Amino acid sequence: MADVQYWTAQGQRSLSERDWYVTDPPPVLGNETLSFRAVAVATMPSLRRHYQPWLPEAMQRLRQVAEMPANWDDEGAIPPQPDAATEAAQILVATAFTSAPAPFIFATTEGGIALEWHRDTLDLRVDIEPNDTQLIYYSDRLINMEWEGKLGFEPVSLSTLLAIAGQR
Repeated sequence: MADVQYWTAQGQRSLSERDWYVTDPPPVLGNETLSFRAVAVATMPSLRRHYQPWLPEAMQRLRQVAEMPANWDDEGAIPPQPDAATEAAQILVATAFTSAPAPFIFATTEGGIALEWHRDTLDLRVDIEPNDTQLIYYSDRLINMEWEGKLGFEPVSLSTLLAIAGQR
Protein backbone atom coordinates (compact mmCIF):
# COMPACT_ATOMS: atom_id res chain seq x y z
CA MET A 1 0.00 0.00 0.00
CA ALA A 2 1.36 3.41 -0.87
CA ASP A 3 1.85 6.04 1.77
CA VAL A 4 -1.46 7.91 2.11
CA GLN A 5 -1.97 11.40 3.52
CA TYR A 6 -4.98 12.63 5.43
CA TRP A 7 -5.84 15.90 7.13
CA THR A 8 -6.90 16.53 10.71
CA ALA A 9 -7.57 19.75 12.57
CA GLN A 10 -3.97 19.45 13.78
CA GLY A 11 -2.54 19.25 10.26
CA GLN A 12 -1.39 16.58 7.86
CA ARG A 13 -0.23 13.14 8.95
CA SER A 14 1.35 10.35 6.95
CA LEU A 15 -0.14 6.90 7.28
CA SER A 16 1.75 3.66 7.36
CA GLU A 17 0.69 0.30 6.00
CA ARG A 18 -0.53 -0.65 9.50
CA ASP A 19 -3.08 2.18 9.59
CA TRP A 20 -6.69 1.53 8.69
CA TYR A 21 -7.39 4.86 6.99
CA VAL A 22 -7.56 4.12 3.28
CA THR A 23 -9.56 7.02 1.91
CA ASP A 24 -8.59 9.48 -0.76
CA PRO A 25 -9.64 12.29 -0.59
CA PRO A 26 -9.25 12.54 3.19
CA PRO A 27 -12.25 12.06 5.48
CA VAL A 28 -11.56 15.11 7.66
CA LEU A 29 -12.13 18.42 5.93
CA GLY A 30 -10.59 21.22 7.97
CA ASN A 31 -12.49 22.42 11.02
CA GLU A 32 -16.10 21.98 9.87
CA THR A 33 -18.65 20.65 12.29
CA LEU A 34 -19.42 16.94 12.34
CA SER A 35 -22.84 17.51 10.78
CA PHE A 36 -21.38 19.45 7.85
CA ARG A 37 -18.56 16.95 7.38
CA ALA A 38 -20.98 14.03 7.48
CA VAL A 39 -23.16 15.59 4.81
CA ALA A 40 -20.19 16.69 2.70
CA VAL A 41 -18.46 13.31 2.64
CA ALA A 42 -21.66 11.32 2.24
CA THR A 43 -22.90 13.42 -0.67
CA MET A 44 -19.76 14.04 -2.73
CA PRO A 45 -20.84 12.85 -6.20
CA SER A 46 -17.33 11.88 -7.20
CA LEU A 47 -17.11 9.46 -4.26
CA ARG A 48 -20.58 7.85 -4.39
CA ARG A 49 -19.55 4.95 -6.59
CA HIS A 50 -16.60 4.14 -4.32
CA TYR A 51 -18.08 3.94 -0.84
CA GLN A 52 -20.56 1.50 0.64
CA PRO A 53 -24.21 2.57 0.21
CA TRP A 54 -24.72 2.46 4.00
CA LEU A 55 -22.43 5.48 4.63
CA PRO A 56 -25.00 8.34 4.43
CA GLU A 57 -27.37 6.57 6.84
CA ALA A 58 -24.48 5.70 9.19
CA MET A 59 -23.33 9.34 9.22
CA GLN A 60 -26.87 10.46 9.99
CA ARG A 61 -27.00 7.97 12.88
CA LEU A 62 -23.61 9.20 14.12
CA ARG A 63 -24.90 12.77 14.10
CA GLN A 64 -27.95 11.68 16.14
CA VAL A 65 -25.73 9.87 18.65
CA ALA A 66 -23.29 12.81 18.85
CA GLU A 67 -26.13 15.17 19.72
CA MET A 68 -27.42 13.11 22.66
CA PRO A 69 -27.81 15.20 25.84
CA ALA A 70 -26.24 14.65 29.24
CA ASN A 71 -27.98 11.93 31.25
CA TRP A 72 -29.37 10.39 28.04
CA ASP A 73 -29.71 7.05 29.85
CA ASP A 74 -31.37 8.56 32.97
CA GLU A 75 -28.41 7.26 34.98
CA GLY A 76 -25.97 10.14 34.62
CA ALA A 77 -24.39 9.32 31.25
CA ILE A 78 -21.98 11.88 29.83
CA PRO A 79 -23.01 13.17 26.39
CA PRO A 80 -20.84 12.01 23.49
CA GLN A 81 -17.85 14.32 23.18
CA PRO A 82 -17.01 16.07 19.89
CA ASP A 83 -13.54 14.50 19.64
CA ALA A 84 -15.04 11.02 19.95
CA ALA A 85 -17.60 11.86 17.25
CA THR A 86 -14.86 13.14 14.94
CA GLU A 87 -12.80 9.96 15.40
CA ALA A 88 -15.92 7.85 14.81
CA ALA A 89 -16.62 9.77 11.59
CA GLN A 90 -13.08 9.09 10.38
CA ILE A 91 -13.46 5.38 11.07
CA LEU A 92 -16.87 5.26 9.38
CA VAL A 93 -15.61 6.96 6.24
CA ALA A 94 -12.52 4.76 6.07
CA THR A 95 -14.66 1.68 6.65
CA ALA A 96 -17.10 2.68 3.92
CA PHE A 97 -14.34 2.28 1.34
CA THR A 98 -13.86 -1.40 2.30
CA SER A 99 -16.16 -4.41 1.92
CA ALA A 100 -17.27 -4.12 5.55
CA PRO A 101 -20.97 -4.17 6.39
CA ALA A 102 -22.68 -1.26 8.14
CA PRO A 103 -21.83 -0.97 11.81
CA PHE A 104 -24.16 -0.45 14.73
CA ILE A 105 -23.47 3.00 16.22
CA PHE A 106 -24.25 4.02 19.78
CA ALA A 107 -23.06 6.21 22.66
CA THR A 108 -21.12 4.97 25.65
CA THR A 109 -21.97 6.26 29.12
CA GLU A 110 -18.46 7.75 29.46
CA GLY A 111 -18.95 10.25 26.60
CA GLY A 112 -17.59 8.05 23.84
CA ILE A 113 -19.02 6.41 20.75
CA ALA A 114 -18.99 2.70 19.93
CA LEU A 115 -19.06 1.07 16.51
CA GLU A 116 -19.99 -2.61 16.32
CA TRP A 117 -20.03 -5.22 13.58
CA HIS A 118 -21.64 -8.64 14.05
CA ARG A 119 -21.47 -11.34 11.38
CA ASP A 120 -22.16 -15.03 11.99
CA THR A 121 -19.28 -16.07 14.27
CA LEU A 122 -17.53 -12.68 14.26
CA ASP A 123 -17.98 -9.81 16.72
CA LEU A 124 -16.00 -6.59 16.43
CA ARG A 125 -16.35 -3.48 18.57
CA VAL A 126 -14.39 -0.23 18.47
CA ASP A 127 -14.89 2.15 21.39
CA ILE A 128 -13.82 5.73 20.74
CA GLU A 129 -13.36 7.35 24.12
CA PRO A 130 -13.21 11.13 24.67
CA ASN A 131 -9.69 10.90 26.11
CA ASP A 132 -8.29 10.09 22.63
CA THR A 133 -8.26 6.37 23.34
CA GLN A 134 -9.69 3.83 20.91
CA LEU A 135 -10.28 0.35 22.23
CA ILE A 136 -11.03 -2.72 20.18
CA TYR A 137 -12.70 -5.99 21.04
CA TYR A 138 -12.58 -8.83 18.53
CA SER A 139 -14.03 -12.32 18.78
CA ASP A 140 -14.01 -14.92 16.00
CA ARG A 141 -15.65 -18.14 17.16
CA LEU A 142 -14.84 -19.84 13.84
CA ILE A 143 -11.11 -19.86 14.61
CA ASN A 144 -11.47 -19.55 18.40
CA MET A 145 -9.73 -16.17 18.61
CA GLU A 146 -10.51 -13.33 20.99
CA TRP A 147 -8.62 -10.11 21.63
CA GLU A 148 -9.20 -6.87 23.50
CA GLY A 149 -6.95 -3.82 23.83
CA LYS A 150 -5.96 -0.47 22.36
CA LEU A 151 -6.56 0.09 18.67
CA GLY A 152 -3.26 -0.07 16.82
CA PHE A 153 -1.90 -2.90 18.94
CA GLU A 154 -4.27 -5.62 17.75
CA PRO A 155 -2.63 -8.79 16.38
CA VAL A 156 -4.74 -8.53 13.21
CA SER A 157 -5.24 -5.06 11.68
CA LEU A 158 -8.66 -3.42 11.81
CA SER A 159 -8.77 -3.30 8.00
CA THR A 160 -8.23 -7.07 7.87
CA LEU A 161 -10.92 -7.67 10.52
CA LEU A 162 -13.36 -5.51 8.58
CA ALA A 163 -12.54 -7.34 5.36
CA ILE A 164 -13.29 -10.64 7.12
CA ALA A 165 -16.59 -9.21 8.37
CA GLY A 166 -17.43 -8.15 4.82
CA GLN A 167 -16.91 -11.71 3.54
CA ARG A 168 -19.12 -13.50 6.04
